[in-house]
Amino acid sequence: MSIVSTVRARAGRAGQVGFVAGALLCLSGGGLAQASPTLPSLPVPITMTVSGHITEADTGQAIAGMCVLVDALSTSGTVATATSASDGSYVASWRQNQDTSRYSFGVRTTAACGAAGRWLDTPYFAQVTLVPQQGKSAASGIDGRTARAGRILGTITDDGTGRPVSGVSVSWTYTGPSSPPTTAAPKVTTAADGTFVLGG
Repeated sequence: MSIVSTVRARAGRAGQVGFVAGALLCLSGGGLAQASPTLPSLPVPITMTVSGHITEADTGQAIAGMCVLVDALSTSGTVATATSASDGSYVASWRQNQDTSRYSFGVRTTAACGAAGRWLDTPYFAQVTLVPQQGKSAASGIDGRTARAGRILGTITDDGTGRPVSGVSVSWTYTGPSSPPTTAAPKVTTAADGTFVLGG
């Protein structure tokens, strides 16, 4: 293969000279060869994993059906969810592009995935730091403990007739010195017989 190049020169303004150069690659068969463009390297994703068990705080009993959520603390967005199995175990995983940065995640649970009984939510019971690199992208033994939720039961009746009143909104207000507990039902409506169940 031979290279034939042509160079043309023209006088520019103010005495400057501009050059226009072109090159042709000539093949022995008379064809033209074009150089392939270099494509940028694409990011390579890796699987990130957080795993552990969810149990009752007092007895150590495994709790099935608890929702486990992994939130990216930098964006406050949920990156993965999982549901605890019959032995309380869970595995939450997601895909993330590889790099060398350290990322912090908060792990929390709710009882909204079919857990039997009434359980308190556990907001951010653990915080983990992972790096999306081989050998640094998984955290195990991230165990959460929760407790059975307390409940308030009652009946709303008419003050004059004593008859039950349905459709009344009932809520509770926490007045303790620390943060209020999280329950699955902070506000409810009375049933046809005037009864209500708050909490849990």
